[in-house]
Amino acid sequence: MKSILTLSLLVLAFGAAGCGDSTESAPETTQTPATAEAKTTKTRTRTRTRTRTTTAASVKRDELTGFGATVAAWNDHHREDPRFSPGSAYDPDPSLGDGERFNDRYYAVMPEEGQVTYYSMRFPAQTGIEEAKGFVLTSEFPADAKIVWFKGKDTCAQMLVRSKKVVRAGTEAALITFTSGEAGDTYNPRSVADAFVMAWPLSGPGETPDC
Repeated sequence: MKSILTLSLLVLAFGAAGCGDSTESAPETTQTPATAEAKTTKTRTRTRTRTRTTTAASVKRDELTGFGATVAAWNDHHREDPRFSPGSAYDPDPSLGDGERFNDRYYAVMPEEGQVTYYSMRFPAQTGIEEAKGFVLTSEFPADAKIVWFKGKDTCAQMLVRSKKVVRAGTEAALITFTSGEAGDTYNPRSVADAFVMAWPLSGPGETPDC
């Protein structure tokens, strides 16, 4: 009788011990609210990091293609004219200039320190000054460009353009000089023939070179 009682007590003791082991191991496999929140936070952080990286890469690829562009970017977006010195004339168009030899949209292109910041442009015949200003602003500069000032003179008209993207590329502003006539020594606001685009510091109309 004592043996049976002893054996029963041992079975109950081992059973209780087994139940205790099962209860202690449960927290190791159960995800608490705090753990779930920590994992969610890590996931969100990784997502934000990927988003920031993608955005930065997009901005880096947004290079200039007109004024202030690198020579490589300029060449990628303009057709070089092999009739002239390498890298000096681009985008021949029979509607410009004399329609034959001197008919490039861009001529006298002179890069400086790897950037295109000095060149001349031709316009179609009878191009008014407002049209010429608008064309230069939209074709040569990024969308954030603004006209700082414009001034008509006896033999030319000048305007200063500034763009934050161009500033970040290393050039403070651009001075554009508009002229008329074959020799480029007169100014008719109803018929602008050429524009000379050049790097220039941020300044007023009284601090620019004469026409």
